[in-house]
Formats: sequence, C-alpha cells, structure tokens
Amino acid sequence: MNIGTSGWDYPATATPGPMPPIGMKIFHCCLANHRGQVYKTANLNPSFHSSLNPPKIAKLSSPMFQFLRNHLWDDLPGKATPTGPYIFDAPSGGRWAPSSSIKQTCAYGYACPLPSIPFSTLKPLTLLTWNIDAARPHPEQRVRAAVRYLRTLSAELVDRGATLDVVQMQEVHPLALEALLGEDWVRDSYAVTNLYLPAYSKKYGSVTLISRQRLKSVVRCFRMHFDMSVMGRDALVVDFKAEDGVGVVRVVNVHLESLQGYGMRARRTQMEELRDIAGRRGVRGSVVAGDVNAIAPEDEELAERCGFVDLWVEQIRSSYGGESRDRKGDGKTWGYQPPSDFPPGRLDRVLVSGDVSGDVEVVGKGVRHTDVWASDHFALLATIKLGGNITE
Repeated sequence: MNIGTSGWDYPATATPGPMPPIGMKIFHCCLANHRGQVYKTANLNPSFHSSLNPPKIAKLSSPMFQFLRNHLWDDLPGKATPTGPYIFDAPSGGRWAPSSSIKQTCAYGYACPLPSIPFSTLKPLTLLTWNIDAARPHPEQRVRAAVRYLRTLSAELVDRGATLDVVQMQEVHPLALEALLGEDWVRDSYAVTNLYLPAYSKKYGSVTLISRQRLKSVVRCFRMHFDMSVMGRDALVVDFKAEDGVGVVRVVNVHLESLQGYGMRARRTQMEELRDIAGRRGVRGSVVAGDVNAIAPEDEELAERCGFVDLWVEQIRSSYGGESRDRKGDGKTWGYQPPSDFPPGRLDRVLVSGDVSGDVEVVGKGVRHTDVWASDHFALLATIKLGGNITE
C-alpha cells in the first residue's frame, strides 16, 4: 500500500485531488508530526497547522503505530516522509494528481500507449542528474532552457534504443519548480516526486522526474532530511521493483552540504546516512546521484569508506589497467560556467552499491538561456544495469 502525500497538500497553483479518508489524514498528520517536518503549502487553512501538535491520546511507539509502519512502509528509515509520485491528469481538467488515483494518460488526453518497463538485466535504466543552480536570476527561463536540452537529449537516446528514465534535479528554485511542472513535455512524459518543496529546504530543494514507462515499476518515493544540515539538505528516494521480484533498486537524489568546516563534517555524517538508506532490508542495489560537493581531499574517500563505488573512478580505473587516473581532467562538472576563482571540480557524482553496475558521462555543457548559463553545473548521464555485484 502506498500512503503517498495527501491530496489536500497542494500548492496554490495545483488543483487538489480527491480528499483522503479521514483515518488516513489522521495517520498522515501523526507521521508528519513524528518526523518534525511540516511542508510549505499555500492553500491550507491556518487552523490545520495547529492540528499538527503532538498527539496526546496515543504514543507513536505504540504497537499499532509500529504495525502500520512495518507493514505499510517495509524497512524504511525512521525519518522517511512519503512523497508522490504525481502525474498530469489532462482529462480531469488538467492537474497534477497522485499517480495511484487516476488512469495514466498522456498530456493531450489520449490513453498513454507506453508499456511498463521493469528494472531488469535486459533494459538498463538511464539516469540524468543535474544541479540547476537556484542562485542566479531568471530561474524559470533557465529551467525551460534545461528542459529544451533534455528533450533533445531524450530524442537522441531514443534513436540509440534507450530512454531518459529518471531526471534528478537539485537546487530547484520554487519558481523553477512551477515552470518545470508547466512544461508540456514534462507533463506528457514524466511523473514527478513532488509538487512543492519541504519547509526545511530553505530557498531551494530537489525533484525527481520518472518516465511514464518506468512508473509502474515504482514501489515508493520518500524523503529523508539529513540529521546534520543547516542548509536543509536531504535525500529524495525512488524505489523500483526488480523484474524477477527479488528486492528493489533504490535510486537516491542527493545534494550534500556545501563549503568547508562544518560542511565537511556534515557531508561525512550525510554519507553515513546514505549508507544506511542503501543498506536497508530488501534493497538489492542502490544508486546515489547528485551534487555531493566534493571540494576537499577528505571528500575523495567518503564514498568508498561508506561502501559505495564511484562510477567515474571505476571507469577510469578500468581504462588504465587498475589505476585510478584521469589524465584529461574529465569528469569535472563545476567551475566552467562561468570560470571561477576556485579550481574546477568533480562536485557531482554517481555512486552505486549492491547488485548494480553502470557507466557515466558528462553532458549538459554550454546550455544557455540567451546570454545566461542554464546552470553553473554540467550534468551527468548514467546507464545503470541490474546485476554485476559491483560492491559484493
């Protein structure tokens, strides 16, 4: 059973879906309460927020709560907050709605002809991760430029017999998220994990797009706010079922803490939390991708110490007979758009663990909105395969 984020928790720009049963609303309130995470919404009655005080009539450690958590959420981290996925429902007047509540249709109203593609050894998953930069002006125009690029890239992948299955974005400004949700190509081709940003996300957050071909393979989506973060950083997780029914492949969208000092200590703790997420019961393999802010020498060892394999390092090691060398300086994703006083760095990475393998390349170079870069980061495009036992 997928609890999901309730239909009444929408931004002002979205049309709420069907109201959930009252019992589910009460349970959802308790869960949000238990996690200490109340989401930003523009259309909730103010009196509703007061109802999120800790419940006095029952403790969340009660056997009933533990039963609900264990049987509805499986083995999720204690701070996991369910979210989405949502698809655009054109026949119902044009709105984003929970994917479980409506029949899949394409944006123009006809039945979606795309078949479901399970995560299998025969059909690798193609994933793109991109920090789209919340700090620069014109976030709406820049994200539209990014979408135009993604649409072109998607067509090229189709010509090669692949599909752009998952798009992870970090540093998504609220205005950029609104513009993204308004794009016809996104509405027609993808489900999204969230329609708004969590309250703790400060000025920006993350979103993951899931192709409609892969949507029926999604088991759950959830967020986990990192324990140690003053910047509102979190992990946004999508679980895909494997074709053979053995476990799930966990795909995690991350943006780790920035800067040195406290940031370095926070990244260490956050990577350890990611190790816990990746190693949960029933997880066959994990993909952790995004902006890991690897800016210090200590960052180079974090992933490996936590049991992850850096796909770029693995590729280079294979290319040079077991030695991890990158003679051309490739793999760097930041420091070029525009040139920076700081040296270019490989801030964005794709890490894997468990029974998955893959390869990765740098894409998204030179994407602009008029004379402004769409982002100060390049993107990474990874092909993830089930099988390979890369860390076992």
